Amino acid sequence: MWNYNENDIAKEVGHGGDWINKSGVYSGTIESALVINSQSSDAQALALTVATEQGKARLTFWYKKANGGDNEYAISQLNRLMFLTKTKQGDVKPLVSTIDGKPKTSMPVFENKEIGIFVEVKARDEENREYNLKDFFEPKSKKTSDEIKNGTESKNYEYWFEKFMDAEVINIKMKNKENEKVETKHKKEEIQDEDEFPF
Repeated sequence: MWNYNENDIAKEVGHGGDWINKSGVYSGTIESALVINSQSSDAQALALTVATEQGKARLTFWYKKANGGDNEYAISQLNRLMFLTKTKQGDVKPLVSTIDGKPKTSMPVFENKEIGIFVEVKARDEENREYNLKDFFEPKSKKTSDEIKNGTESKNYEYWFEKFMDAEVINIKMKNKENEKVETKHKKEEIQDEDEFPF
């Protein structure tokens, strides 16, 4: 697993059923948190599905690189998530279940927790969208982890709100809406869970 580092909390980042189709500022609830193991390398990730009133977004954090080394950027984002959702590292435990005859590994501690996201939406191709997280924020205060930790005013929310105000709607071709594919930065990595939990 990634190691919780409090330094990430104070670091400044800078300025329902459908999927979110426009870059923006969204508040919602973590619907699912699944562990992903690459089939072709030692890469490992946590995939979150955040459900908002405007739709859903899938955010994937590859905290282990293909060579098994730590991905510090992804780990930093996960540490900020843990801080904002008041999640202790000791509570981050896997749950293996069987869905449609296949083993799935989830992280229930994150499920149903409220979180805000600044997310950029791009078209991967004609049928897929890509969700790039800029940062998390606490929905009630609208503050990011660094703003809370450093005791500063909420500025990031307003920055991203204005930046994404006139964002383009990203439409994709859909033959079957229920089978919409949500792509991440690592399209080449087949997203399948394995029996053994990677942590």
